[in-house]
Amino acid sequence: MTAPETPSRRWSLRVLLLIAVIAAGVAGVRYDRQLKRELARLETELIAERSVAARLMNQHDAVLAPRVAELERQQQQLAVRVDAGRATAQRAAAEYLLLVAAERAQLSGDLDGALSALALADAQLSALREPRLNPARAAIAAERAALQALPRADRSALALSLSALIERAPQWPLAASVPMPFEPSKLPPAVAATTGDADWPARVWTSMKTALAAVFVLRRDEASVRWLPPEQRVLSAQILLLRLEGARLAALSGDGAALRAQCRSALDALAAHYKSDDADVVAARIELERIAALELNPKLPALGRSLDTLRALP
Repeated sequence: MTAPETPSRRWSLRVLLLIAVIAAGVAGVRYDRQLKRELARLETELIAERSVAARLMNQHDAVLAPRVAELERQQQQLAVRVDAGRATAQRAAAEYLLLVAAERAQLSGDLDGALSALALADAQLSALREPRLNPARAAIAAERAALQALPRADRSALALSLSALIERAPQWPLAASVPMPFEPSKLPPAVAATTGDADWPARVWTSMKTALAAVFVLRRDEASVRWLPPEQRVLSAQILLLRLEGARLAALSGDGAALRAQCRSALDALAAHYKSDDADVVAARIELERIAALELNPKLPALGRSLDTLRALP
């Protein structure tokens, strides 16, 4: 059994509880003050750190800002130099292409090559986008117009026309062949009857006439007929085909002088070894004469004004 709780004991418990509460309150107040002091210290340190950081940033900006500005200035200068170098290179390329155009026109007679070089030179100058180069571009345009106005033969059409002649050439009639050795013809029936029935003076006279007829033969000389042995007929046909094939190759390669020479040789072969009155031969001669008269490589104008204009510009 527990002892009964007396009034004095109850008061002791209350006092102890009050003391504990007061002690806890005092401890709480002290801890709160300590926390406040710690927070104040941390704020002070944070402010100091921010001040140091700001000072370092200012120092960093003071040191790096000139360097950054210098790098930007050098970068701008480098960009200007690169642009200037690119412009110089493109202008030099345009001058070189104009030189190539003049060489192709004056030395090689290459119309297509000269036009291509002029077009490339104009493209180089156009990429620069500089109005001060417009006089040079205008001179290039004038030279291109002058070249494009020149007469130009259709090489493909010429090659096809010559190919058609090559296909038809084996069917063209050659000149007459050499005739076979003369064989005396048989006696007419009346002469044969006379030799059988007449007396001997008549038979002698008839025999003499027959012998003389076998020795002396009268033939008509046709000056227009050119006699060819069989082997020369084959050779003449092959020569004509070679001439026509040479003309076709010359047309494809754009060699006007060779084309005219091969066509003239083919015409000479037709005149020498083929029938001049045949319709196919006559048509072939007309076509070859037409092709030989074409100007496959017209004389090109001198190209130099555009280059002189470009070199004179600043």
